[in-house]
Amino acid sequence: MNSCYSLHNIEPLNGSNFKTWKERIELYLGLQGLDVCLREPQPVLNDTSPEAIIVKDREWHKTNRMAKLIMKQTMSPMVRGSVAEPDTALGFMTAIGLKFKENEKAEISALLDQLLGMKFDTSESVREHIMKIIHITTRLGELEIAFSDAFIVHLALIRLPPSFGPLKTAYFSQKEKWDLNELIEICVQEEELIKSHGTVSVNLVNKQKWKGKGKAVASSAANSGEGTSGTKPYQLGPKKGVNKGKKPGTFKCFFCKKEGHIKKNCTGFKDWLVKKGLHNKEGTKEK
Repeated sequence: MNSCYSLHNIEPLNGSNFKTWKERIELYLGLQGLDVCLREPQPVLNDTSPEAIIVKDREWHKTNRMAKLIMKQTMSPMVRGSVAEPDTALGFMTAIGLKFKENEKAEISALLDQLLGMKFDTSESVREHIMKIIHITTRLGELEIAFSDAFIVHLALIRLPPSFGPLKTAYFSQKEKWDLNELIEICVQEEELIKSHGTVSVNLVNKQKWKGKGKAVASSAANSGEGTSGTKPYQLGPKKGVNKGKKPGTFKCFFCKKEGHIKKNCTGFKDWLVKKGLHNKEGTKEK
């Protein structure tokens, strides 16, 4: 079977790429129809074996020989010389795997360094950032270093840039937890809002445990009354200090509290001045 996938697509086996090399070798052998020796045991022949078994045995030996040649062809000379070569391709693959198993600790260390030192790359999208973290943690899980989804969500959020600050604050202050799909969806939406508005625009919706499931309320900036840039928004309605009940063009007396005249023209105020003997003095001031 011919395939556009060739040996050139397989990076030679070295000291750090066994998993990738094994996957590509198995893919190539499968596409070429040469993986029978890896999937099936060697047929057992005897003097009474039927023709079908004899043909199957020939096919098995052919694929076994070709598979071993292909494996050796895609190994660096140093690696090829350090691994004993059993009779079968499956045994050869197993021996190679055992040889490189000791490198798992080094791989774990490298992956942990990469994970814990990862920062958000502004040339990439937030989706790519999160997918990288998931990829590394998945690989660590295969190496028996497992992380919970909650840890991955926290790690991905704290690695986001300051523009995602309100989103992070909103998540860490709520009781609800996100799964990985929700994390990606919400962060992608927030990224689009930031790009479209040029400022932080929290659009997070929190799930609340109250009457009627499915209801939601806006959080963070919405609840605090803050605008998208962290400042107080413009408010509709009268400004502070404006007398709501006062009609334009009217006056209010500060003495009798009635409208239509001012204090110096108030009859009650003038009578009070006369009574107190302050008419001339106060009248001078009012002029």
